[in-house]
Amino acid sequence: MNFENARNLFFEGLDLLAREDYAGAEGKLRAAERLAPERVSVLTNLSAALLRQDKVAESKRYAEKSVALDESNAEGWLNLGHCLRNEGDLAAALQCCERSVALKPDYVEAWSNRGGVLLDLQRYAEALADCERAIALRPDHPQAWSNRGLALNALPGASFASRVAASLLQAIGLPELITGSPQEYEALALSLANDPGRLSSIREKLARNRGSHPLFDTALFARHMEAAYSAMWERHRAGLPPDHIQVPA
Repeated sequence: MNFENARNLFFEGLDLLAREDYAGAEGKLRAAERLAPERVSVLTNLSAALLRQDKVAESKRYAEKSVALDESNAEGWLNLGHCLRNEGDLAAALQCCERSVALKPDYVEAWSNRGGVLLDLQRYAEALADCERAIALRPDHPQAWSNRGLALNALPGASFASRVAASLLQAIGLPELITGSPQEYEALALSLANDPGRLSSIREKLARNRGSHPLFDTALFARHMEAAYSAMWERHRAGLPPDHIQVPA
């Protein structure tokens, strides 16, 4: 009897989850979990319902239990990856996403979310590849397209010149002019050529930003250079090897 009741509650919870009634789904799935506390499908979907309400700690607990009971639970690993990403543990989140795609290679959500974690880690080329894999599996996946755009924006090109151009546009406050491929560059150029109003607006923005953005702030540039030289000298005095230096903005 308990099993049948748990089954009915589970499917009611799934229906509410599909309709994005996450609080209602949580209620049904909690009731199912009380009747079947080790049912992996119940734990996994309860974790998902909690996650969509930003109840990360509880979601994580159920996700961990679901994968402990069934290590082949791709959805459970993805839920756990979501929780760890929200907590800022990106290395562990990436491992969970990798387990998820290894278990279920056609799992669109896993590819898209691994792309998101790689974006957070600033591994843009890998993020782009994952997003394109997700889009190949489901061409209408909005999050994959969004993450792909972010990856392209952060990875403007392989050449030194293209990266300098992107850096200059960021420094003058015109990131909307950064493109990620020759095709995007051509499309942007044609769009601007056929939209005099937009082109005029960009020119006005450029003129305004000259006095307020870093690109033309030579005094700020000089301070940054001085800070970099000081940091180099301090590393040398401390006997430390050469390394990357972060200069505060």
